Amino acid sequence: MRRIKIKKKTRFLFTLIASFVFFTLVGFFAGRTPVKLAPGETVSARELKKELAKKDFVFINVHTPYEGEIEKTDSFIQFDEMMASEQMLPQDKNTPIVLYCKTGRMSAEALKTLKGMGYTNVRHLDGGMDAWKRVGGNVLDLSKLPDEVLPKDPGEIWVRG
Repeated sequence: MRRIKIKKKTRFLFTLIASFVFFTLVGFFAGRTPVKLAPGETVSARELKKELAKKDFVFINVHTPYEGEIEKTDSFIQFDEMMASEQMLPQDKNTPIVLYCKTGRMSAEALKTLKGMGYTNVRHLDGGMDAWKRVGGNVLDLSKLPDEVLPKDPGEIWVRG
């Protein structure tokens, strides 16, 4: 009788621990839940190519760490630093803004943050720089430029004279 109780306790503990490990791993590998976006909050890479020809929006790279950029990018703000970087955003909250990152996940999160801050005309590049490359778009990598061209500190301003 005692042996059966120990086996039941052992089996219960094993099941409990295995369940905990399983759900921890699922949560770790599943990543974050995809952000649900309303119609009109995304722009395809093909549409963006056309829109960049007559660019009339603020174009922001929100990917971190730096993995390149699309030509005509106006600024870089880390997706999780939107609220802290409000001074880098347009003062007029109706200004058209297009966000992008490498895959679209970070820019979708940044879009939700900007909407929460009152911005009304924000979209993001669906599929990010990966989608941009798939339609033949070029991704520039300025991190490979020599130190003479780019300052080591992003906040450093160069004045030649």
